[in-house]
Amino acid sequence: MTQNEKHEYALKNGEGAHIDFRGTKMTVKVSEEQSEGAYSLIEMVHPPNVGPSLHTHPRGAEAFYVLEGTYTIRCGQDLYAASVGDFIFIPKGIPHNYHSGACGAGCLFCHRPGWRIILPG
Repeated sequence: MTQNEKHEYALKNGEGAHIDFRGTKMTVKVSEEQSEGAYSLIEMVHPPNVGPSLHTHPRGAEAFYVLEGTYTIRCGQDLYAASVGDFIFIPKGIPHNYHSGACGAGCLFCHRPGWRIILPG
C-alpha cells in the first residue's frame, strides 16, 4: 500500500498479519502503513506469567485493553490489576511493564509506530 492508497477493510477473528514473539501470539489489526504512521493496533495473546522488564518509550504512549485473563501492569509508581474489560493508558516516557496472569492473557495493544524501548540503568 502506498501513502496515497486509502481504503477501509474488515477483519474476522484471527485475521491479520501473524507474529510469534517468544511465545506471545500477535495479530496485527492495523499496521503503521495502514494508519499512515499514526498508530498500530495489535491483538496479543500471552502465555502464563510473561512480560517485559521495566522500560520506557520516549516517543509515544501505549494502551492496553484486556480481552481475556489478567495482567499486572506497572505504570510509574502505580500497579494495576487488570482483568477483562479494563483499559490502561501509559503516557510516553513513563517507566512501565506488564505480566500476564497464571492462566495467560490477551489484550488489544495500541502504540505509536517508530517508538524506541529504553531499559533503565
